[in-house]
Amino acid sequence: MKLLTATLTKPARQVTTKYGVRTVADCIDENGNNQTIWRLENDPALTGLAVNSRLTLTVDSKGKINLVDNAPTAIATPKTDDQASYQGMNKETKKQVASYVTEMANLFNFCLKQVDMSVENITPEDRRAIATTMFISCQKKYGL
Repeated sequence: MKLLTATLTKPARQVTTKYGVRTVADCIDENGNNQTIWRLENDPALTGLAVNSRLTLTVDSKGKINLVDNAPTAIATPKTDDQASYQGMNKETKKQVASYVTEMANLFNFCLKQVDMSVENITPEDRRAIATTMFISCQKKYGL
């Protein structure tokens, strides 16, 4: 797997295929090659981009191009009421929460290791971004 930097040349559009409606965007990579990115219908990562936006793409061993989704995520700061409700949880619920957090940490660590084994010559920021994308994709795909 390798990383490419690209520039969006046209706004994303919806295309009907035999597999259903897909979001498609055209870009030019750092080598001057035209690339097409295919995502699910109304994909916010593509539809939210403006023309001339810089993108990070991955290319797998089969030549398939994927967008590295760097969409910001909101991080909620726990409030005193939330902390109090956590303190009021029974022991079993606290164990379930702790187990889930541990599983998610292990999954993210696994994603980091996969990036290390599959992608060469990347910055720590790109490493984290790719691992985060893989982590979020796994959560969505498997309902974690």
